[in-house]
Order: sequence, then structure tokens, then C-alpha cells
Amino acid sequence: MPQADELNTTNPTRRSFLRGSPAGLASAALALSAIPAADFLSLAIERHKKATYAIDAHHGPDDLPDELVDAEDNALWELAETKCDDKQFIAKLQYLMGEQKRANGRNWREAYAGHILAAINLQLTSFAA
Repeated sequence: MPQADELNTTNPTRRSFLRGSPAGLASAALALSAIPAADFLSLAIERHKKATYAIDAHHGPDDLPDELVDAEDNALWELAETKCDDKQFIAKLQYLMGEQKRANGRNWREAYAGHILAAINLQLTSFAA
């Protein structure tokens, strides 16, 4: 976990900015501004996949550590909250829907899908701004 005076530039999220020091924020903002928007979405998808793989690799669903569940949930919400253009949004929505179906099986339509609604809302509100 990064120290308070460090900024994790390999995980460019709102949370990593909040963990950074004021002096580090300016340099991090410059570094992050050089990353294309498509890469933010790719990074968010990869973080979620990594968290999902960690859960899948665990020896049993009945005793999943809270850290694994929280990491996957946080990665999913970070993905949903990642801004993107219209073309990227389709890819993001396809990934989120696939994850909804993978995680919930036949009951995917009845399962909670707040992350999908948040992603849609973010995309729609970006047009209104």
C-alpha cells in the first residue's frame, strides 16, 4: 500500500489521487494527462479481471476473505465510474454485462446491477454537461 507521500501512478483512479500528497498531485496529474482515455478503461478492466482471478483462485466461495470481495467490488465500481467516449462506452457496457452474467448465472436479470446503472448515468450526464 502506498505511503501518504506517494502516489500510485500505475493505478490512476480517484482513490489514488486522494491517497497522494498535495505536492505529488501536480506531478501525477501531468503523468496521467499523458495517458489516453482508452488506456484508463483498459486499466480499469484489467484491475477488475485481476481481482476476479484472485477470487476464482481462492479455494472455496464459502470462506472468501473480505479483502478479496472488497477488492473485486471496488474494481468493478472504479470501472463503472471510468469516463470514456461513446465507442469505449459500448466496450465498457459489454464487459459489465458479461460480468453481470458471469457472476449471477441464470439469474443475471434479477441481480443487483448498480454498477451498470452508474456507468450509464455517467455517460448520459456527460452529454448534459
